[in-house]
Amino acid sequence: MGVKQEISYLIENIKFNLASAMEYKFNFLFMTTSMILNNVFLLLFWWILFDKFKEMNGWMFQDFMMLMAVVSVAIGLSRTLFYNARKLHKNISEGGLDYYIVLPKSILLNSIVKIDYAGIGDLVFGILIGVLAIDPINYPLFIVLVILSSIIYTSFILIINSSSFFIGKGESLSNSLELGIIVFSTYPFSLFGGLSRFLLLTIIPAGFVGGIPVGILKSFNWQWFLILLGFTVLIALLAYLIFRIGLKRYESGNLIVVRE
Repeated sequence: MGVKQEISYLIENIKFNLASAMEYKFNFLFMTTSMILNNVFLLLFWWILFDKFKEMNGWMFQDFMMLMAVVSVAIGLSRTLFYNARKLHKNISEGGLDYYIVLPKSILLNSIVKIDYAGIGDLVFGILIGVLAIDPINYPLFIVLVILSSIIYTSFILIINSSSFFIGKGESLSNSLELGIIVFSTYPFSLFGGLSRFLLLTIIPAGFVGGIPVGILKSFNWQWFLILLGFTVLIALLAYLIFRIGLKRYESGNLIVVRE
């Protein structure tokens, strides 16, 4: 299956998922609104902190708003398009991948593409905050950065869920690491230093999801932009390779599910 065909298939799959979402308008509106309100409360919490302390290691409240915009759009984009990536461990451990293996399309795309209503809430919130906090001249850069950030986040989720190919049931590990990258990516990156900063740029790449893109938005730096771009390519390739290697080891126990 060529790249062009995969992109075409992805678009058709997204259209199908959107059409399905529209059939349950109440759930769609409830989940979307709930996520927006959740993010608003988080933003208010940090506004109170910044109102009291004014700045945190060089970060002002506007910088935090940019962070919320980047992280919300990046994670929202990932969950809107590839929500099932975070449930891949379940398909692996319970034999659910059998269904996707027998399909003629990409196994990876088939197994992770699904729309999450809450993800759309993240997207809407992030875009609104971005419009308020980011200089319009930086909107094109913002779009590029959130795409890279979203690829990094999605790749990390794919990697930690693919661990179930090798260690069996990895639900606890996957959920803990997913929570870790979300939580740490929403903290001002200037609060971290030394070993913690190193870990957030390697083991749990929360820095590349939030802090580094915001730093580039605040003051564009070609060196950091190329580092971010290089890391994006590296982690995406790593995620794909781990999934492919794990798939070869996959033993389904003859559980084949046929869906109508």
